[in-house]
Amino acid sequence: MANELKINLSATLQNGNFNEQWRQGITSVDQNTVGAAGGVQTAEETAADLDYGNLTAADVGFLFLANCDDVNSVDVGIEVSASFYPLARLKPAEQAMLRVTPNVQIQLQAVTNTADVSYLLLRD
Repeated sequence: MANELKINLSATLQNGNFNEQWRQGITSVDQNTVGAAGGVQTAEETAADLDYGNLTAADVGFLFLANCDDVNSVDVGIEVSASFYPLARLKPAEQAMLRVTPNVQIQLQAVTNTADVSYLLLRD
């Protein structure tokens, strides 16, 4: 099969007289091998690996994230030499999507307190 995954991203901003719009249409993506992992993981104030379930870091493809907390933010990043490096922040109730580089382990870290993060990680 081909084009098993369909992604439709768009953004509309209206802030007073300032307006922006970004639409790229639908992107179709092949999934080379069937598989996915996901659920809800609690982000703590100390960075921890995102649970890849039955996938390995070599298997990863698209990652969809949603901060389920209505107060606390969560940083998404990687660990290098025992140090956490954030690359994105999910503010309360925000969502994000990215394609994970193969062999990279994503980590989550709550900015303050804890926050639940819903996620879906698709195998490439």
